[in-house]
Amino acid sequence: MFGDLGFEYKVGIFAQNRSPAESDGRGAPSSVTQRTTRPNTGDSTVRSARLEVLVTSRAAASERSAVSARHWRETSYEACLDAEQEPEEKRFPQAQSMMQRGFHALMEFLDFTNRRYGNPARTWFILDPEANMKLGMRQFERKCMDIGFRGHIPALWKYMDKRDSGVVTLLDLHTVTAMELARFKLLIRDRFRDSAAEMFRFLDDNRSGRVNRITFSARLQTLHYRGKASSLFQYLDRQGLGILTVHSLAFLDRWQLPAYMYYQPDPNAMRVIKAKLLELHQHPLIAWRKIDKAPLDEGWFELSPRM
Repeated sequence: MFGDLGFEYKVGIFAQNRSPAESDGRGAPSSVTQRTTRPNTGDSTVRSARLEVLVTSRAAASERSAVSARHWRETSYEACLDAEQEPEEKRFPQAQSMMQRGFHALMEFLDFTNRRYGNPARTWFILDPEANMKLGMRQFERKCMDIGFRGHIPALWKYMDKRDSGVVTLLDLHTVTAMELARFKLLIRDRFRDSAAEMFRFLDDNRSGRVNRITFSARLQTLHYRGKASSLFQYLDRQGLGILTVHSLAFLDRWQLPAYMYYQPDPNAMRVIKAKLLELHQHPLIAWRKIDKAPLDEGWFELSPRM
C-alpha cells in the first residue's frame, strides 16, 4: 500500500520538473503524466479498507494477548495453591528417585571397575591406597574422577552413605566382598591373637615371604575355614600378581568392623525376633521403621540387651 503511494509521489514530482520541450508540444504535460497524477478514488477506497482491516486485526490480537496473559496468571496462581496441598513425593520427584539413581550408579560403577581392576576389593584399594578402610566424600569423588568414572557420582555417594555419616567403607561399596574379608579377620582374631603378621607366618610355611593361591587355600583348609578361599585370595591380592606378602594382610589390623560382624548369624534367633516384631506391630514395614532409627551398629547395641 505505502509502496504505491511512494511511486505516485515520485512520478508526480518527475512530471512537474519536466521541461516544455519534453511535453506534447503545447506546453502541457503528456498524457502519460496526466494519467499518473490523476487521483483514483477507487484505489483510495481499497487502501482505506485495507488499513481499517489491519488496525482492527491488530487490536483484536492485542486483546487476545491480554486475555491469555490474565488467564495464565490466574491458572499459575491456582497451580501454586494446588502444589502446596500435594504430597511431597509428587512435588519433589527428584528426591524420591535419588536412591534409584544411586543404585543404578553403583551398578554402573561396579561394572566399570570390575572390568578394569578385577573385583571390588582391588577397586577399594585403588580408591583408598593408604588402606584406612574409610573414605570421605571429597576423596571419594576425586578418586572416582581420577579412575575415569563418568557416572552420577553425587547419587552414588548418596546411595552408599545412606546414614549421612560423611564416610563410606568397603561394606558400603560391596557387602559380599566385605563379609568375606570380615570372616577372615574374625579367624585371625580367634586363632592368631588378632595379628595379621602371625596369620601370614602360618600361611608362609616355607618362609619365602610369599604365598601363592594353592598354598593359601591348602593352609586355610587345615583351619576349617568356611568361606571361599579362592575368592578371598583374589580380594587380598591387590595387584593381581598371584602372590601374597605380609603387607597384603596388614590392613586387617587397622580395619574396625561393626560390632554385629563379630558374631555368627543365628537363624533361629532371627525367626523368633521377626515373629515377636510382627506380633507387636502387625506389619513388617512398621516394625522395621520402629527399629531403623539409628545407624546399624548403634541400633544393634540398643537391641542386644533384649536379645
